Amino acid sequence: MRDLAILQRMAMGKLRVQFSCDALASMVDLGNACVSLAPKDRPTAAEVLFINFIFINFDFSNNGK
Repeated sequence: MRDLAILQRMAMGKLRVQFSCDALASMVDLGNACVSLAPKDRPTAAEVLFINFIFINFDFSNNGK
């Protein structure tokens, strides 16, 4: 599929990003929010940074790193 066709289908909500079934649910939720068709539902860059910061710190503290 050509790039323009992909963009058009995504903009119309006919094509969605698919995440690995092995992905963490919290990361899938964040990814889906980032590609939301409604701008008000998309996180800001600062929110994404904060969420990732929290996730990384939580992950490291639980893995003993």
